[in-house]
Amino acid sequence: DAPVEGSHFADGAGLVADDRAVVLVARPTRRSLGPALLWATKAVQPGDPARLDLVLDPSLPVDAGAQEPGVPDAQPAAEARLGPAPSPAIAPDLADPADYAELPAGGGRVGAATSFGLPLNDPRTVGGRLAHIGGLFQPEVRVWLVDGGDVEELAATAAPPLEPAPWDAAADLVRLLADAGLEVSGEPGMVLGEVAGLEVARVTVLDGEPRLDIGVGRFDQELSAVAQADLPRAEALQRAADLVRLTRTPENGAHPMTRLARERWLRSHLLAEPGLVGAAELSATSGLWVRDGLKRPAPAAAIGTDEGGRPMMVVCSAGVDTDLIPAALELFDVAVAPPDRTDSTLVVALPAGDVMAATQRVAELAVRPVRIVGLTPPWGTSTARR
Repeated sequence: DAPVEGSHFADGAGLVADDRAVVLVARPTRRSLGPALLWATKAVQPGDPARLDLVLDPSLPVDAGAQEPGVPDAQPAAEARLGPAPSPAIAPDLADPADYAELPAGGGRVGAATSFGLPLNDPRTVGGRLAHIGGLFQPEVRVWLVDGGDVEELAATAAPPLEPAPWDAAADLVRLLADAGLEVSGEPGMVLGEVAGLEVARVTVLDGEPRLDIGVGRFDQELSAVAQADLPRAEALQRAADLVRLTRTPENGAHPMTRLARERWLRSHLLAEPGLVGAAELSATSGLWVRDGLKRPAPAAAIGTDEGGRPMMVVCSAGVDTDLIPAALELFDVAVAPPDRTDSTLVVALPAGDVMAATQRVAELAVRPVRIVGLTPPWGTSTARR
């Protein structure tokens, strides 16, 4: 028998035997594959993993620090599933350990009804989507669900349909955003008006009626609705935009507004200067889920053509995102029509200081070539990672 080595985490555990890795995930989400692949590429040495089994077991308790005080650690339950885990170290040379505190599950906070655009507390749906994303990589990825005493392999499922942005249903409000000089981009169910990638206005349709909320993010929008109720919409919108324009600059690197939504700031920069990534032209395209607040990063994508006229997608990120490569591949898979995929290029754009060897290694496992480009970010290089 091959020697077995293991690790345990806040969210589960992992085992390696030869070139096969098994990762047990106690809090499965749409973003669980990337952290598991990161761990597997570190744990399988030498060479790359030939197979990754992702075992989803939501019945396992997670680390006490991840839930409420007094909740038992996941380690004993994980060891009962996979055996003892003698080595707790994981990716120590990649970044601050706090960035990897939730490896391999990498959950993130959830909204009222969904988690990263998938139904909340529905591991079967999540697992089916993870199986599909796993098919975008060269190692064989198989996803299993523990349900009571049964273990079932989950088949790949398609992405759920995205709620379209209300471009036509709220055309007058969208025009108001453009007239204020804002960057206008669509997200599921909404149109955003941004300054350097930072949201200052949101257009939605509620019960058939177009609605405009003004302010930096959802909470500021709720306050502004009361504090600026007497202002004309165009004036309130201009005030919010001008405030962000004054503060969201490289010279104000210590200001909180320069640290929010940096992946979208980088995308905004590339829309204005597409040649930095070898593109002739780029336009913003929707993500796959609505961010849960401005401090919750999500890859920001753009589509266009390269300098040779071929289709191209650019996915922007900043800081450490353990699921960046799977998320970029899923964005490409959903946004680019099958006839265009053969000739299309996928580029992942990052600040040069955030390009990690581990990210590159996961990219090399993808079926489709992924080109990673390190750039000088528009906020400068003197500020720390988020």
